[in-house]
Amino acid sequence: MRAADADRERIASWLKNALDEGRLTLDELDERLRDVYAAKTFGDLDRVVADLPATTPLERSELSPVTPPGPAVRVPPSRHEENPKLPAWLTFSWRAWLVAVSINLVIWFLVSVSTGDPAYFWPMWVAGPWAVANVGLMILFPPRHRS
Repeated sequence: MRAADADRERIASWLKNALDEGRLTLDELDERLRDVYAAKTFGDLDRVVADLPATTPLERSELSPVTPPGPAVRVPPSRHEENPKLPAWLTFSWRAWLVAVSINLVIWFLVSVSTGDPAYFWPMWVAGPWAVANVGLMILFPPRHRS
């Protein structure tokens, strides 16, 4: 498994402690620090400190907070899933509502502009009841979670 920068820093501080304890010379510390910062895997880091009896070598779990990927576990969906899916027929009903309301709004706007006065806002009688019906259907048939 590949080592992270934080892992290299921990091994470097371990080597500096070994120098302070008299287990390494400055030349050995310099050589091992070069190896530590060139290390790509935990095996490379283990080889650098293998002969040091300081404390027991750090476990990989102490070296990196990242755990190796395990087998994929399927989590059951919850009621708080971000993107629940509406039934297809209810999605169609909302899209039809949007098209009908858009057409009615355009017609109302063109009539209002052509007469010079804002016309009575009659599209509310198309949009309102249909929207209430759609919301009621959404309550009766709530969005289901993707499986």
